[in-house]
Amino acid sequence: MLRSSRALLAGAGFAAAASAFALSPRSSALSIGGDEGTARRASSAIQAALGSGKPAIVATQMLDSMMRQPRPTRAEVTDVAAAVLDGADAVMLSGETAAGKYPLEALRAMKSIIREADAIIDGKSREGETSGKSYARSAQKSANVVPLQDVELDAVARAACRAADALDAKLITCVTRSGQLAKAIARHRPSIPIVAFCYTAEVGRSLALHRAVTPILLDAVRGSEQKWT
Repeated sequence: MLRSSRALLAGAGFAAAASAFALSPRSSALSIGGDEGTARRASSAIQAALGSGKPAIVATQMLDSMMRQPRPTRAEVTDVAAAVLDGADAVMLSGETAAGKYPLEALRAMKSIIREADAIIDGKSREGETSGKSYARSAQKSANVVPLQDVELDAVARAACRAADALDAKLITCVTRSGQLAKAIARHRPSIPIVAFCYTAEVGRSLALHRAVTPILLDAVRGSEQKWT
């Protein structure tokens, strides 16, 4: 968990060793006695995670006021939306659902904000109209991702994203035992959903953390000699 201002600034340095990034911008603001520059540092840390292909989770007090009241503040709505627009894989509720007075309302509010931000990313407003600025980002994000050590896996993932974009595909599907293929594809931030068929609940849970990946559990096929990445 990157909580302090110094940790957020050094986010890129953790990229090689970390399996995921958990960011706490509000804790960072408290540690330096104010919010000045916190959004910029959090955005930079998210970009460091994206560049390394690691999941970025923004957490802690995202909708803190909803522990006491049924609606979030405008600042909280903006913070959650900004995290989604910056490319975070997940935004997390903690005290709001664990000890707050309005856990269901907090969950619904978070879902609504995420969907609205995703609509902006897709270049559409809630009414389905094209927005003034499109956040379509698959090619740009893919170019900025550090290649995997597994060159063949990385090449397959890049090719899948480029082919899907060229063909105007509606989604990308893959079958994976370990989850690595789906994660490799997700690293390149395709602008369409990824459906990953997997064989164990453990792999499915790990894939659920990655943005745009929907894991579907398959029963193991006994006697099959076909191997998947």
